[in-house]
Amino acid sequence: MNYRITAELLSPLMIAQNRQSNASEGIPYLPGSSLRGAIAAKYLREVGNQDSADFQRIFVDQPISFPNLLPTLEKERIVPKPLPLTAASCKRYSGFCHSEKTSHGVLDTLAEKVLEAYYPQFLRPSVCPTCNNDIKPYSGFWNDLLDQPKRYKPSMVYQKHTGIDRTSGTIAQQVFYVTQAIADYAFEGNHYKKQYFSGRIHLTNQESDILLPLLESSIFAGADRTRGMGEFTLTLEDYHMPMLDIENWNESFKGILKTLLENHIDSAALDSLLDGYYFTINLDADAILVDSFLRPSAQPDHFFESIPESDIRYILKVARSKSIRGWNSAWGLPKADDLAVSMGSVYLFKYDGNNVPQLKQELDQLRLRGVGLRKSEGFGRISICDNFHLIKEVI
Repeated sequence: MNYRITAELLSPLMIAQNRQSNASEGIPYLPGSSLRGAIAAKYLREVGNQDSADFQRIFVDQPISFPNLLPTLEKERIVPKPLPLTAASCKRYSGFCHSEKTSHGVLDTLAEKVLEAYYPQFLRPSVCPTCNNDIKPYSGFWNDLLDQPKRYKPSMVYQKHTGIDRTSGTIAQQVFYVTQAIADYAFEGNHYKKQYFSGRIHLTNQESDILLPLLESSIFAGADRTRGMGEFTLTLEDYHMPMLDIENWNESFKGILKTLLENHIDSAALDSLLDGYYFTINLDADAILVDSFLRPSAQPDHFFESIPESDIRYILKVARSKSIRGWNSAWGLPKADDLAVSMGSVYLFKYDGNNVPQLKQELDQLRLRGVGLRKSEGFGRISICDNFHLIKEVI
């Protein structure tokens, strides 16, 4: 069963992007690996040991996939998503025009990327339709509602520290550093409000019975826990995943492509471009992809299990890479670095087969299991046929 898992911050949460730095930038969300480690630590501290059947069940044998918890508004009861890398907005007045009245809106550029790949001679520079300024990539997290889009950006705080001389126990000379953390509050209008982070988690009845008692009191994650940081509570509520509608998405996306190209290429070339079924795979979390020799890769080589490779045509990707670093508290050692494809990356495919029900079934299973390695830590979560790519005007 799918649940919406929500964290309410009770103190600042600091999870650094880099292990060591004199100005450590914090991650603006709660990673699944940190959530998993925090819950495992609480189990070992309050319930049992690592050899118990329940611990082995949810963390080792058939591990639960703990999601990244992204910033949200608790009252909206939604699961937020990262904006795709194809999102763009005005250089000078960026933002959703629905929620930010001075903004010129956000648009999607996936169809233009197809045009750039196959017919670059017809590509024209993209400009803001309101002021004709350049448009730039627009990143962050949003509520996944096209009719009422809203970007989420958590409040961050900076904390200044001095080093301690290990011999004298006093302040060390010329040792000063700054850390960044997620604040446990956000300021809106004339009042403060709590900060919430949420994600989607799939649990069986047995797994929920094991997990629920651990959520009855506070959990701690991140750095500086001995100073009172990283405290939060977790709640679970039922969540119904939206149904996949590949046919309507495909027709709508083809309509956008046709509008861009029908006056530029002949009918035969246009028919070739518009045959088959288009669909996208969006990374809602960083994905650690490898090839058959376990080397880091950005190619979708092992996404599909039951569909013949000849029926799936890889069109293009809009992606970027990042290094995944972490710390293993149980061992007291850093985790090995992994090279991942960043969240928000987009893969566009075309299905040329004639068994659409099989395609829908495969994509639905792929959406549940995710892609790549370390899925139990929240990596490799995806969405299929994101409606954001069907934007025809700015929102």
